Formats: sequence, structure tokens, C-alpha cells
Amino acid sequence: MNITLINVNGHRISNQDLNVVITSNGETVDSFTLRTDADGQTSIDISYPVGIYEIAVEYLGNGYFEATSNRAVISVSSIETRLSSFNY
Repeated sequence: MNITLINVNGHRISNQDLNVVITSNGETVDSFTLRTDADGQTSIDISYPVGIYEIAVEYLGNGYFEATSNRAVISVSSIETRLSSFNY
């Protein structure tokens, strides 16, 4: 999952900390801090078991840029796997 921190004028904000909380069924699954890169971007590797997750991202501001937050809901699904066997 890619995250970009953008100010009100559409400019990307670099080297800022974002607080991330991932929940499922109302319980916290994971929480951590990410830092945006020189392009104002960062990402989350989604490697959770099958289920529905809410990802909350919060930026606390820095005295110049105001605080902001956003949420997303993702669904982690299973993928059909097939095994083939050939006897020669």
C-alpha cells in the first residue's frame, strides 16, 4: 500500500513521520511509524492473514504543516492454488 503526504497546494512533504494503526474487528493488529521519503512517499507491506483490516494513518503536523489523517479499509483474500502432477 502506497502513501503520499501532500500539502493543501498539492506539494509533497518529505521526511515526515506518519503514525499507522492497523485494526481488525475493533482490535489493534499492528502499529508503527513510517517516514516519508524525499518524494513525500512511503509504503506498507500487507502480509496479514485473510480478513478485513482498517488502516489509520495520522500526521501530527510540524509547526508549519497542519495535522491530518486518513483511513482505508482493505480486504486480504485467499488465492486459489492448484497442484498438477504428471506421471511419465
